[in-house]
Amino acid sequence: KAGAGDRLEVDLIATTASLAKAGHATQVVGRFVSASVSAGQRSFSVKLNPKARRAITRHHHLALKVKITLTPANGEATSLTRSVTLHA
Repeated sequence: KAGAGDRLEVDLIATTASLAKAGHATQVVGRFVSASVSAGQRSFSVKLNPKARRAITRHHHLALKVKITLTPANGEATSLTRSVTLHA
């Protein structure tokens, strides 16, 4: 099977300012890791940490960057980053 044994990692990244903290740094607010994925489509869900859930409840939305990293069993990792906005 092509792609068997690949590692999938999805990180949800928010700015600390959007989480009501000082500064403009970033913080991982959710993570999904699958140690072994096969070729084809894969459904997943990522649970937000309590600070992110509190921010989305307070402001009714939360801007995030989604970083998807796929690492083949015998190769170099490939990453893709997209901006999304979650609405309550």
